[in-house]
Amino acid sequence: MEHHNVIGLDIGHSTVKVAYANLAGEPQTIIFPSAVSPAIEIYDDSESKRAQDDTVTIAGNHLFIGDTAEVQGRRNTQNNVSEVGYPYKCGV
Repeated sequence: MEHHNVIGLDIGHSTVKVAYANLAGEPQTIIFPSAVSPAIEIYDDSESKRAQDDTVTIAGNHLFIGDTAEVQGRRNTQNNVSEVGYPYKCGV
């Protein structure tokens, strides 16, 4: 019998929702904020490790997504590191 993976994806204005089945066939969901900001160096070890799961590279650009984008993007804006208004909210 051929095995197929089925994934449901909803990219909304406020959150991204992913629905799928794990290896045991049980339904699972992941929900995270629809946000992106440039990845920056994080000096706190525990925060840096956590941010690794929220880091992607697109066309050579390292970006934070989700919760990390909202937290680190806000810090960049508050510290005047970013002049372009990060974090971006997707779909806005």
